[in-house]
Amino acid sequence: MRPRPIFTLLSATLFLAALLLATGCKKNKAALEKEDRYFRTAPETIPEVHQNRLGSEPTAFLRSQAGAPVHWQPWAPELFEHALREQKTVFALAVNGNFPATQELLESLSINPELVRILNTYYICSLVDIHANPEVGLFATTLASELGRPIRFPTMIWLSHEKHPIAWLPLSFPEVRNFSQVFSQSHEMLLDRWETQPRYVVRNSGMDNSKRAQRLATGLPRVDEINLRETIHKAARQISALYDPTSGELDRSGGLVPFGILQFASVAANDAATSPAIRKRLVEMLKGHTDLLLKSAVHDPLDGGFFSARRTRGWTLPVFTKDSVTQLECVIALTLVASATGDEKYLMHAQEVLTATETQFSDGQGRLGLYQYAAPEDKTAAAYLWSRDKLVELLSPDEFAVAEKSFGITSLGNIPIEHDPKRSYFRLNSLHREMTIPELALELEIPAAAVTERLASVRKRLLVHRQELLGEKGNRIEKTYPLSLMARHVAALTSLGLATNNQELLKRARNQLDAVRKTFVLEGGLMRIAPSEGRRGIPARGNDYATLLDAIFNLYIHDLNPADLTWAHGLAQEALEKLKTEEGLLRETPIKDRILLPASHSSQMVFGSSTWGLIYGPLARLNLLTGSEELAAALTEIELRLAQSIPQNTLSHSDFGIGAMTRLADTLVCLDGPAEAPLEELQGVLKEPANRFLTVVRLDPTLPSAFSIPEQSGTVRALVMRGGKLVGEASTAEELRTLLAAPSPSD
Repeated sequence: MRPRPIFTLLSATLFLAALLLATGCKKNKAALEKEDRYFRTAPETIPEVHQNRLGSEPTAFLRSQAGAPVHWQPWAPELFEHALREQKTVFALAVNGNFPATQELLESLSINPELVRILNTYYICSLVDIHANPEVGLFATTLASELGRPIRFPTMIWLSHEKHPIAWLPLSFPEVRNFSQVFSQSHEMLLDRWETQPRYVVRNSGMDNSKRAQRLATGLPRVDEINLRETIHKAARQISALYDPTSGELDRSGGLVPFGILQFASVAANDAATSPAIRKRLVEMLKGHTDLLLKSAVHDPLDGGFFSARRTRGWTLPVFTKDSVTQLECVIALTLVASATGDEKYLMHAQEVLTATETQFSDGQGRLGLYQYAAPEDKTAAAYLWSRDKLVELLSPDEFAVAEKSFGITSLGNIPIEHDPKRSYFRLNSLHREMTIPELALELEIPAAAVTERLASVRKRLLVHRQELLGEKGNRIEKTYPLSLMARHVAALTSLGLATNNQELLKRARNQLDAVRKTFVLEGGLMRIAPSEGRRGIPARGNDYATLLDAIFNLYIHDLNPADLTWAHGLAQEALEKLKTEEGLLRETPIKDRILLPASHSSQMVFGSSTWGLIYGPLARLNLLTGSEELAAALTEIELRLAQSIPQNTLSHSDFGIGAMTRLADTLVCLDGPAEAPLEELQGVLKEPANRFLTVVRLDPTLPSAFSIPEQSGTVRALVMRGGKLVGEASTAEELRTLLAAPSPSD
């Protein structure tokens, strides 16, 4: 008999370990009686379960699978009701359509009639898009960590009708390529256990999940008290210590492009309380690592966008997928880096990335799609990695001379062996910015204008060839519009618009925010993906509230629209009502929409900003405006759990570090004066980078009565308050700067 591949044996071992994690214990009498009724009752046949029902799903990727032969069901509570009545387990496949492995697996599955038969016969099957249900992605991350594996998509999860995971496996690319073997082996093991000991499977999955809930509940222990400023300073020192000035690398930054770290380091460098020594190290890190990323292969020199991650250590070999959130985080990061370093070249790069983003991901109506559909793995290497001979073939001699120097092209390839130890890409080159245009002009002894012209021609030719290789899929955009994506677009437009005083960008940010309100605010509350054209919607998750609140406060400083603060106050109340636990922490999913047990919490950055970290700043601003005990309690619960974690793992909590700056500032500035009064001089001071964490309000009678702010006086002035106490008032920019630099009354 032919030996099984090692990864298949590993899959079986991991799967079996997951299946047998629990050890068994006594159940109470009522639970046993319910269990007996379940197993003694004849299974039903529910006709709707035996057809593919993805046609009305909220994401374009899920709808693209509506014609698949597998009887995929929506990820919804009735899924488990159907499993109960048909006495089957649920097979959930958690996917990210931006990953080539997802596309390849689903295509191979659709042409495998035996696997389709097994899935349709033995399971209630659900295809879960983590862009619609991010809590499933977070839960899959938890399950993967229990196996000691990195999170990957697709991830297979088998669940009981009681919503308890029975077994699971995140699929590596070799396992996707041999999915038939991997799945069949797993299915045989599970089927044997289900047919011989179904009660054992149901009982132990429940006990296993109860223990998991306990572990998750105690995973971030609550301390009694903290010194928040000392904690944030320690995190800033930790980040500066991770930087290697020789290589420009940031140790332990992981595979994702560390735009969150650049954002945190930038605001820490701008903080007046940061020591000069740490500020100097942070600025050095910001310049060195940002320049490294901009020159690296993770920054695509052909279209100006950023790939979402790197494959190995070093930045010469990217993961060849792009998503719009990565680009927007880059725009925000570069804007903040420019502020911290005083170097406006980063604003130019931020504008370039924004333009590339809105060109590549736009649906033509001002909205950004989620990501570019990934081409098959075998096509991506040919489309993104180039041999010297291929470039000679595609380019004119003059063009090749520029490309060779600009991109660091060599006959043996420019990917170091430590980044490609198996030499899978020997003789291939990734494209990166080896030399600047002035350097190229000097090296080639031609005018800079000629270099620019030839580089433009090189990019055009290579982009055309790349698209021919990628085919249709490499050009399609996932036209799904989650609230969090649109809100992040508002934040990016606002950040760059304020930094460059570009009124057009700020106008677009306002239009985008108005569109968000019209589209995603329904009578029943905020939506993550709004229902349309017979498609079901997805209620807002915690991250949606967080990103929207952050966008509102970012834009408010520009036009001081009182409706924004009223809306923000209502959103915060809605978030607390729907997401808050008895301890005051925020769940990711509203309780009425929760499917998975236990409830998921977004406490650290996994796929992007975390809910707890990102919402902390907006809640701190609202707390200054209202003095609300409920908001203060929610802030305290978050910080008493995250404050221990951020110095040890700032990489995963940098968004909390940024939010903490608002609470540390503890400053409310009230702009007063009649509606027609010009406040540009005072407002201009508050737009300066050093004041970005002050909370600003223009006094207006339409603001909520819950706001604990002074009444209008009719006099043009700025009232500065700290800790709820008045520091003083100013009527000129100079007076306001003096007040802001003054100590609080309690100091």
